[in-house]
Amino acid sequence: MPIVELLPSAVDVDKLVIYQYDETKFAKGTKIESIPIREPSTVVDIVFKGTLASDGINVHDQFGHSVAFRFSDPADLEAIQNLFKVFDSLPLEDWQEQSFVKGETIWFRLKMDKKNEYVFTSNLKLKAKKPTDANLVHGEEITIVANPRVYFNHDQKTYGISFTVKRFSASQ
Repeated sequence: MPIVELLPSAVDVDKLVIYQYDETKFAKGTKIESIPIREPSTVVDIVFKGTLASDGINVHDQFGHSVAFRFSDPADLEAIQNLFKVFDSLPLEDWQEQSFVKGETIWFRLKMDKKNEYVFTSNLKLKAKKPTDANLVHGEEITIVANPRVYFNHDQKTYGISFTVKRFSASQ
């Protein structure tokens, strides 16, 4: 399946679908954690260009490793929130939407594999065992390429969008 990388303002949200979504599982209340959002025949990765809004990589017991991001172009912040249109056709009247934007900031969780290594590429020497060695500075220009996904939390009846980071780069 081909992959395209687009800025938020270039994503045609009307073409996006929840990939391999099974409405019967949803109707039965099966817990669905995360499903990719893509065009029917193309994987769409989103390119986030902006600045680091955290002091390096944050490490939290509950949320793991993460970085805060702020768009350079306010139009991209507005455009990225249009991703929620993928939920328009779903019966979610009793559910609560969870926004991935807090103020003007988006937090990206940095996933790790079983060896405690980050599962994305980077132009930096990032080591999950030593996140403070990353030498990332608040306000530094960064680019994150991430794959959008929807999630449903059946226990709390919440839904939202998350992003799987595929590439992280900084101008150093």
